[in-house]
Amino acid sequence: MVTAPNKTSEITATRILIVEDEGIIAGHIASRLLKTGYEVAGIAESSEEALAKTEELNPELILMDIRIKGAMDGIETTAKLRERFDIPVIYLTAHTDQQTIDRAKVTGAFGFLTKPIHHTSLATAIEMAIHKHRADRSARHHRAWMATVLGTMADAMIVIDRDRAVQFLNGPAEALTGWRNEDAREQDISQVLPLEDPEAGIDATELLFPASLFPASGVQPASRIPRGLRASSRSGSSFPIEGEIAPSTDNGTVVGSVITFRDATIRQAEESELRQQHKMQAVGRLAAGIAHDFNNLLFLILGYTDEM
Repeated sequence: MVTAPNKTSEITATRILIVEDEGIIAGHIASRLLKTGYEVAGIAESSEEALAKTEELNPELILMDIRIKGAMDGIETTAKLRERFDIPVIYLTAHTDQQTIDRAKVTGAFGFLTKPIHHTSLATAIEMAIHKHRADRSARHHRAWMATVLGTMADAMIVIDRDRAVQFLNGPAEALTGWRNEDAREQDISQVLPLEDPEAGIDATELLFPASLFPASGVQPASRIPRGLRASSRSGSSFPIEGEIAPSTDNGTVVGSVITFRDATIRQAEESELRQQHKMQAVGRLAAGIAHDFNNLLFLILGYTDEM
């Protein structure tokens, strides 16, 4: 490991692995990094050495030449690294043909520098990669935390974007719709949660989620799903649905909607039973009143008979 003196506390946290099979070029890059104030964790010449040193040294960033020694080139090596490690990679190359660029894109690299590399471009690319990687990691942690929180909700929840495409289903929503979160992503809400009004005989999905649901301004408050609607699951079964639809906003602009819902079968059965109980109580009160009036009438008749 090679370090440079007089580094700032922020830069000392960035340990960089150089993967370059040309010794002179690797030494030049290392020198540039040291002068800028970074820490060089090590230098690897082949794909196999890159994998081994990444595991051994745990760098915070990798500068990866595309043409290297070994069984794999730099792009294939990066793909392997991405499977095992969460470390940002910046490509170094003298070849900028479109095929190479297209191959590099799919590996999720954080930068692409063309040789010869200017020290200013190198420092800028490193700082941008580190910043983006930390932001991406924070976003992933936040999404995982939110998914855990939403997964503990008793109600089903579906999040859609302004184009009606599904972005997230929690566990209860998966159970009710029959869709897995992974399969439902980017599907239109009408496919994942089809709604119908049995009394009117119409598809209610388009009424609740029209194409103009999310205007650029004029944010609407949350609204209830109308009673009487039924939702269909992926298997074809249906259930009465109740719940709410709340717009999701970003700086005053509607960017989607959050749908919370539940199967209303049990509640409707309880309401029906309660209504039946009320009816029976009313009939009982009516019968008691009639019996009371009849007894009074009978008493009068019997009393009149006794006097005759």
